[in-house]
Amino acid sequence: MTQSPLTVIDIGTSKVSCLLVQADDSAQGFRVLGHSFHDCSGLARGAVVDIDETVRVLKLVAQEVQQQSKLKIRDVVIGISGHHVCSLVSNGMVGIRNREVMQGDVERVLDAAKAVAIPDNQSILHVLPQEYSVDDQDGVHKPVGMSGVRLEARVLLITVATSALQNLIKCVEFCGLRVKKVVAQQLASCHAVLTDDEQDLGVCLLDIGGGTTDIAVCRKQSLAYVSAVPIAGEHVTNDIAVALCTPPRSAEAIKIEHGKILARSFEGAQSIQVASLSNQAIQKVSAKLLSEVIEARYQEILSFVRKNLQAKNQLSALPGGIVLTGGGAQMPGLAEYAGKVFNCQVRIAEPEVIINDSPLVDSRYAAVLGLVLQAIEEHDTLDNRRAGMIGRMWKRFQYWLEYHL
Repeated sequence: MTQSPLTVIDIGTSKVSCLLVQADDSAQGFRVLGHSFHDCSGLARGAVVDIDETVRVLKLVAQEVQQQSKLKIRDVVIGISGHHVCSLVSNGMVGIRNREVMQGDVERVLDAAKAVAIPDNQSILHVLPQEYSVDDQDGVHKPVGMSGVRLEARVLLITVATSALQNLIKCVEFCGLRVKKVVAQQLASCHAVLTDDEQDLGVCLLDIGGGTTDIAVCRKQSLAYVSAVPIAGEHVTNDIAVALCTPPRSAEAIKIEHGKILARSFEGAQSIQVASLSNQAIQKVSAKLLSEVIEARYQEILSFVRKNLQAKNQLSALPGGIVLTGGGAQMPGLAEYAGKVFNCQVRIAEPEVIINDSPLVDSRYAAVLGLVLQAIEEHDTLDNRRAGMIGRMWKRFQYWLEYHL
């Protein structure tokens, strides 16, 4: 049965991205029916600060996608990020009534694991199993069908600020859309850019966006830690604007066109032209000064991340190194600089999505691509569970027939 088209919206601090896709059997796994990307100033550090502006951009991207696809959008999957997104590890245990683990037992143990005390202003967004135990058998990933009397689960709970979540959903609903699911952008980005080997060995993903740098640590094919630091690309732009006395819009253009890290790599008296803040006249500034300003802010971003990981004992076991993505990861020289800060291998991840038969390779769209892959995977998982349930019911019915006939 053909899957219905899926609409995903990545609502970031500096931009809103929307994709309408149809799952298929291609190498990509889906076909893009409509797409739209627009700047947005309605959020700060992942939280809504201007409802009108956020709703305006959401309506704009939804209208463009509907015009391209000739389809009406109703249900959407959205991403959420911000420094309020965090995680904690919890454990649950239940008895197995039928001596064989059923899907219902798995659901019960996950419910038991999320029955923990969290702050009143936080809501549980995801319950992600890390591993199961059946009696004394540890390290189980798929317990259904195994025999035992006790099922335990170790899970990662991802929580978000309730008010930030409600305000984001409210903005989407004001556009006449219905939020089908909310996904943490750290989880989405992991789907888009990390390899299976990296996730198995241990890797840290840093998604450097506009307002926050999202952190995700993966080990043994599952998320082990999620967090964020409230410093990212917009802070680099603001530093450039202040240091060079230029308007923020001009500072962003300068950052994209001339920005690079490692100021010592500049030789000679290189200079660039920038607009003056006072009278919009053109002034010349040192390219080395620009690089020094950028390097100083990225040093702060990476230092905050390092301290965050050290505080949670997540920095010592990362054989897969550091993977950088997001718009802020496009800065030339960042991979080399980050490698020195963390003393490990670092790579820049630029996921590819095919739009109108043309490849779009851009780290800024890691989260929205991950939302698509996450939505498709969850739909397939649900179908497989239904098929497995029907199969088990049929098998038991056959056993019953053999016993009674």
